[in-house]
Amino acid sequence: MGRRAYQVLVMENDTRGAGRGGIRISPVHGHRTHKVSLEEHGSHLPKALIAFASVRFGLARRNDVSSRATTTVLHSPLSAGHNFSAMPGAGLSAAFRERKVHVVFLNQFFWPDTIATSQILTEVARSLGDEHEVTVICGGGSAGTAEPGGIQRPNVDIKRIRNAGFGHSGPARVASYVTYLAGVLWYGCLLRRPGCFVTLTTPPILPVLGGLFARARRARHVIWEMDVYPDIASDIGYFKKGGIVERLTGAILDWSRRRADAIIALGEDMKGRLVARGIAENKIDVAENWANGAEIVPLQFPDGPLTVHYSGNFGLAHEAATITGVIDRLANHASFRFIFAGGGPRRPQLEAYCRERFIKNVEFRPYCASAQLSQSLGEGHLGLVTQIPETVGSIVPSKIYGIMAAGRPLLYIGPDGSTPARHIQSFDCGWLIQPGDVDGVIRLLHRLDGDRKLAMEAGARGRAAFEQYFDRLNGIARILAIVSGSKSQGTPR
Repeated sequence: MGRRAYQVLVMENDTRGAGRGGIRISPVHGHRTHKVSLEEHGSHLPKALIAFASVRFGLARRNDVSSRATTTVLHSPLSAGHNFSAMPGAGLSAAFRERKVHVVFLNQFFWPDTIATSQILTEVARSLGDEHEVTVICGGGSAGTAEPGGIQRPNVDIKRIRNAGFGHSGPARVASYVTYLAGVLWYGCLLRRPGCFVTLTTPPILPVLGGLFARARRARHVIWEMDVYPDIASDIGYFKKGGIVERLTGAILDWSRRRADAIIALGEDMKGRLVARGIAENKIDVAENWANGAEIVPLQFPDGPLTVHYSGNFGLAHEAATITGVIDRLANHASFRFIFAGGGPRRPQLEAYCRERFIKNVEFRPYCASAQLSQSLGEGHLGLVTQIPETVGSIVPSKIYGIMAAGRPLLYIGPDGSTPARHIQSFDCGWLIQPGDVDGVIRLLHRLDGDRKLAMEAGARGRAAFEQYFDRLNGIARILAIVSGSKSQGTPR
């Protein structure tokens, strides 16, 4: 997608009541104009905040935007549904608007790792780093392949720890966690006093250290829950439910949660998990993950066999038996194709299954670079997402946002009550199939093969919902609002 120039016009409210203040975004050589009244955000919202949002969230180059002033911005075209009224994070706290704040992020993975938590954190740190002092304490062991010549280094102070390499086996993962946490203790004690610590959940015990640092430094502490521990460990069989390890781990982690200033949950189902653990509901803000709608764009649906596309990690929290049964029933069928792009512990089992049975209409690919993700997702007619019922709320599959951005409908094999199920029901952007219902999946695939328009229409509805709620600007804005001490609007329930 080519870059395109826009104008941003910021207007104050007319003191005589003759006019309305707002922000207008329009193509310099185009037709569409976007305007949002300041009254939608409250009459006291300063124009400086609108200017800050324009710059910080990727719409504009930094400039002095004042009343009745314009600035040229370079960015991918805005969609008709993309406006500032849908940006819940627009109201940053006064402390973040009025002075430079030192924010410390703690997570084992950060730029240039390509693992999902690294990419999400990198975008938030980059957005905050040009305006505030940002330090990221991360590890050196990669869980994903760094992209040569890929995403530019963010303008933040990176404290990179030489921890043991990350691995999927138990001993390797423990060694990686322990060596990383030792480095966090070292750097955390040496840091100049921050205004806020933000801790993610890799390693799972990390929020405890973040909480201790925040209490010692009298700083704000925000926990950004990517997975809910120890729940996820019990859900996939690492811990015995109700056992001493689960109860002890839960007590320690809940101690840090109760003392945190705010907790970010990735969905309403995750918020429900935390509330069930006794965490105060008013402390938890829902801020779902996102994708970059300028990089992942809808492409023309391909000809040929109906293609089911799976992208990303195929892990222990993902349901595999149903899609395996579907592949077995449709083995070497000329009308259907399956693509698995990525990795994860479930993938080798599926590869071996297909190899042993000489199934040729299933293709396995490695992770693709972010620059090729749009093209990769566009090869499918459906984006496959699976989840075992036990993990509802302990994880929220983030791959749904890239699929919606690509204009592809969701094929979700998972339980009711989950975030993907809620979005399918709210936006009519795909199909929900219960785990184990192989016949249901096959009936759906034959139906869609007979009427390809159904998939195209559902994909278009998914893209429209994505643009309104889950694009990069909206997602980053939600996180920054919570980190700064403001409340997020969240997403539709």
